[in-house]
Amino acid sequence: MMRRLTMFAAGVLTGAIILRYYFHLFSDLLIDILLVLTILLYLIHIAGKYRN
Repeated sequence: MMRRLTMFAAGVLTGAIILRYYFHLFSDLLIDILLVLTILLYLIHIAGKYRN
C-alpha cells in the first residue's frame, strides 16, 4: 500500500513539474512541498520494507 502511495505521489510530482515548466500553472513552493512529501513517503516505504 505504501509503495502505491509513493508511486502516486511521484506521478503527481512529475505532472506538477511538467505543468509548471511548460504551462506555468504551479508555484515553485508547491513543487518543493510535493518533492519533500514524495521523499518522505519513499523513506517510510523503505524503512517499513527493511524493518521486518
